[in-house]
Amino acid sequence: MNNNIKSITSIIHLILSLTFVLFLPISILVKIVPYLFLAQIVSFIIDARRLSVGNVFYFSPAFLCLFYTIISFSLGSYAVSLDYVPDQWTSLMYNAQHKLKIVTFIIILSSYVVFLSSIVCYVKFYFHNNEYFEQTNFDIKLPIILLIVFSIVPVNLSFIGGAGNYSIIPMTMGASYLINILAKKKYKNRWWYYLLILVLFSVLRWGNKREAILLFVPIIFLESIYNNIVIDKIRFKNILIGSMTVAMGLYLIIVMSIIRGYGNFETKNFFKAMTYVDDYMAKDDFYTNFFVNIEVSTAYVHSYTGIAYVLDDLDLLSYGSTFYKIIFIPIPRSMYPGKPSSMIDLFTSVHSPWFRSVGGSFPVNIYTEAFWNFYYFGFLFLFFLFYFFNKYYYNCVNEIESGLGFKKGVFLFFISQWIAFCRGNGFDVLIVTLIIAKGIQILFNQFTSDFSVPIMNRNIYHNRVPRFNRRMNYQL
Repeated sequence: MNNNIKSITSIIHLILSLTFVLFLPISILVKIVPYLFLAQIVSFIIDARRLSVGNVFYFSPAFLCLFYTIISFSLGSYAVSLDYVPDQWTSLMYNAQHKLKIVTFIIILSSYVVFLSSIVCYVKFYFHNNEYFEQTNFDIKLPIILLIVFSIVPVNLSFIGGAGNYSIIPMTMGASYLINILAKKKYKNRWWYYLLILVLFSVLRWGNKREAILLFVPIIFLESIYNNIVIDKIRFKNILIGSMTVAMGLYLIIVMSIIRGYGNFETKNFFKAMTYVDDYMAKDDFYTNFFVNIEVSTAYVHSYTGIAYVLDDLDLLSYGSTFYKIIFIPIPRSMYPGKPSSMIDLFTSVHSPWFRSVGGSFPVNIYTEAFWNFYYFGFLFLFFLFYFFNKYYYNCVNEIESGLGFKKGVFLFFISQWIAFCRGNGFDVLIVTLIIAKGIQILFNQFTSDFSVPIMNRNIYHNRVPRFNRRMNYQL
């Protein structure tokens, strides 16, 4: 098939979506929006398979963002259509319903732009290196020490405006190093060790269920790199692993939600909370709480209303300030009152001034942040933002496939936290945490000797080597 038309499925979806948005009444559109989102991710997967991409494509920053965002918005809009949302959100969405057509198309077009960026970067930057380095310096004690020490010792960054406990950074890096060792050395019982790591995070970080769930990303990524899991083929093994991963993730979310107070069971004990799962699921408001627990109704409602706010009031445009805010992080606001605000601060202050005044916050998706900053030029910004991070990703993957994965602690931390950034943690938070992670990796390397031995022209496994010419003139 001609490479220039292999993206035809996603193009057809884009045209049909525009047609539905333009001509269907809002009363019908609100019911089919979840399926428009879901059909879009299916169209992207179909086109990706036609291009014969490998596993690494599906873990790229662009595709991770696409998958997370589209599934979240599909489930979130489905919850809204069935009124499985808190009462205050029902009135909020009703008041913004007149923007449903344009907001829906902005979201769909944003996803298409991100997909285009992902394909361009895969073609341009991903290659197979014939030089392979065999590493023998696997010391399992250091990552275990990181996990244990920082599960006890808090990391406070309030002096630069950081809020909360940042010990999750060294803990996540320690877990990532462990996962890398287990996957690369092909330990026979490594899946039980993965489960132990996830349970450990769930017990120690019950207040933030997201951190444990995000560890699934480096686990599946490294297993696909080292141990030949081809994630886009329909096999019994893939279906089993996928089903177990989803079930485990949802179960952990429910347990940690009970610990956080949902269902009013009043327990902070992880194992005791497990005994309340059935009772929690039997409650009348379970589905409303469940969609909040998995953060899909939250993601959709807040991202939707964020775009609607800007469409109604162009004075809200921040012209890139939430991104260049990173430059001003070392400067206390008391010294420079004009210091740019984060996207979370800007949105929450508009959305719920009272909630923001008491320290509350509502994150919005990266699509909304791009639109809030650059209006319709946000599409162009999204393309280049994902182009930059995809390039970094493929450069690191090329080194990992050459056997240098143990040197990529920051990268493994990056892919585990990328979804949190797309969810709305903020560009400034992403960069600061990556800088801290880099410092930890430098210190980590001081205690690790480099015994990497080059093995020339070694044939290593690559999932589905692309059959097209990487210098082709790819057109969408």
